[in-house]
Amino acid sequence: MRLFGKIFLPIFISLLIVSLIIGYTTYQKTDQLVESGITREIALRKESHSDLAKEKLSKIVQSSAISAKLHKEQAAVISSLDFVKRAYSAAGQGNINNENDEQVTQARNYLKDNFQQIEDSFIRLTGSPDMRAHFHLSNSRSFARVWRNGWQVKRNNQKLDISDDLSSFREMVVEINKSGKPLAGLELGIGGFVIRGIVPITDLEGEAAGSIEIYSSYGKLVQGIELASDMSISLIMPAEKLKIAKRLNDQAKYPVIDNSWVQVCSSENDILPQVYRSDQFASAYRQPDYQFETENHSVYTKQVVDFSGKPIGMLVLTEDLRNWNAQIAATRKAGDDQSNAALITTILLLAAAILTLGTIGYFLARRISNATQSAVDMLDQMEAGNLDVRLESAGKDEIAELNRSLNKFADNLRDEVLAAFEKLAAGDLTFEAHGVIREPLQRANQSLSEVMARIQQNGVQIASSSSEVADSSQSLAQGATEQASSLEEISASLDEMSSQTSLNADNANQARTLAAQASQSAASGNQQMENMVSAMAEINTAGENISKIIKVIDEIAFQTNLLALNAAVEAARAGQHGKGFAVVAEEVRNLAARSAKAAQETADLIEGSVEKTANGTAIAHQTAESLQEIVDGISKVSDLVAEISAASNEQAQGISQINQGISQLDNVTQQNTATAETSASVAEELSAQAAQMRQMLQRFTLKQGGAMPMISPAAAPVPPQEPSAESHGWAQLSAPRQDPNSVKIALDDSDFGKY
Repeated sequence: MRLFGKIFLPIFISLLIVSLIIGYTTYQKTDQLVESGITREIALRKESHSDLAKEKLSKIVQSSAISAKLHKEQAAVISSLDFVKRAYSAAGQGNINNENDEQVTQARNYLKDNFQQIEDSFIRLTGSPDMRAHFHLSNSRSFARVWRNGWQVKRNNQKLDISDDLSSFREMVVEINKSGKPLAGLELGIGGFVIRGIVPITDLEGEAAGSIEIYSSYGKLVQGIELASDMSISLIMPAEKLKIAKRLNDQAKYPVIDNSWVQVCSSENDILPQVYRSDQFASAYRQPDYQFETENHSVYTKQVVDFSGKPIGMLVLTEDLRNWNAQIAATRKAGDDQSNAALITTILLLAAAILTLGTIGYFLARRISNATQSAVDMLDQMEAGNLDVRLESAGKDEIAELNRSLNKFADNLRDEVLAAFEKLAAGDLTFEAHGVIREPLQRANQSLSEVMARIQQNGVQIASSSSEVADSSQSLAQGATEQASSLEEISASLDEMSSQTSLNADNANQARTLAAQASQSAASGNQQMENMVSAMAEINTAGENISKIIKVIDEIAFQTNLLALNAAVEAARAGQHGKGFAVVAEEVRNLAARSAKAAQETADLIEGSVEKTANGTAIAHQTAESLQEIVDGISKVSDLVAEISAASNEQAQGISQINQGISQLDNVTQQNTATAETSASVAEELSAQAAQMRQMLQRFTLKQGGAMPMISPAAAPVPPQEPSAESHGWAQLSAPRQDPNSVKIALDDSDFGKY
């Protein structure tokens, strides 16, 4: 493709692409603005309506909790009434396990009669016209449903005034009879969801006799909540709960959805089938709060839990979105219309801009293309060897300036550069250039002259140094051989020293072992002596305890003697009738005296034993202290022997390491010998190469004038080099000194090492 196409086509394509990008971006931004506005509106709607729904559901939960607490307080007031306690005391006198017990029936009637006298005023004070009061017995049987007149329960459509069993379905009654603590909350009963407050009741003796509950309908509370016009609320429970809530087993009044959920109550009876999703409802039942959307509804759920926290149902609040969806669709259509209109306007404006800028770009590209083609033709002629072609340079623009610069470049190339390179090709470094390359070519000429002079001087120095390096390498090889012999003798001496040190370490280890065994034996003897001291202390304690017992026996004998004396006095008073008793009293006195004497003798013996035991304990303590000193001494000896052993081991390791170092030095010395011999042969070859290099440099003519002179090795003496601490074996060899201003080639260990 020609330059015109390379300039014009990118400009035109760039304009087209930029126009398409601007049009597409404008359309997308407009569409995004419309869509973001709709999305923001939907988000605000969801947030506000979600907050409203949660507020309504939370209000139901709070109202339920308040009602339960109020019922518990009401039940507590009733449980403290005197006639209630009397009724329970009377019922306790009968058989509460018999549902037809006459005593319980009389007590129930007494309770109902007295409760009716306060029921109206109680309802008026509490403001709960649908409130129910239910009394229970301590065996979880019903005692009295006070709102029922003349009967308590229906069986086979017959009304019976009995104490029916509640334990199979009334968990709150069973729980309060176990714990004796008041309860409040929801419970699922036969008739459905109920708000209950239940407290224990005691009889006149203060014994637990049963409980009372005040309850109200949870469904009425749910239906009484105020909702927005497009909202509805429902109370549902799992169908499996029908085995408890038996009265809800009527699908005409309480529809069953998908055989899984029972609609207990609803502000809109046909709403649940429209929003029901089995998986969503199942997930919602397992979570306290849940939210999902269908095509036309938003659904918010709240888990309903009983007094113990177990889920028993679910509140379902639905919001109709059909009106809202219609508004959103209308808004989106208006936004699409605006986006399309903006796109058409943008396309027309961009088409006009492309046409205008494309025309300008066409003429500009044509101008640049023609000027560039002329420059290319001139350069082609110069490449072919024709340096006389020139360009049209009239004008003041950048193209005219470019043509003038190319013309000047062609003049300089023809008049100066070619002549200078012809002299350089002939080896003449004395020429002088003019024009644009005068200074660069002069610097190059000067540098080449200096380099050639230094190369010859360095060649002479290399030849001289190579000879000296060969001599030094021979001396180094001989010294390294002698050094290797000395190192072998040192290594043999160190081996013998290492053997003796290892033997000392072994003997020290055996001594440490014997000392440790002696220390252990002494410590064992000390422990046994401490055990003996402890045993003697226990014997001493036992002797003291026996002495106390003997004293008690002595006191008993003394008291017995007094009693026998009193008995003898009483026998004497009795006269003839007390003679036999007097004889017995005399014998008792004799026995008491003998017991006292024996107790005294035993006490003396015990005291002597205690004193001897104390002396033995003191001697044992002294012996234990002596054994402890022996143990301490042996421990110190063991520590000293251990230190000697450790020091011997460290000496053996150190000698072994020194021996390894000597071996390494021997290897290094042998390598140095071989390296020195190799360096000598390399130095001789280097000297021959330097002579060849001097012959090659004679063809160059330097700027100082004349051909480069031959310099013999004697003309460039090299001064000896000062020895350094880092010479690694070359410190005793000297190198020739050289003039500080001359070039010097330093040959050190790093140079020899590469050979």
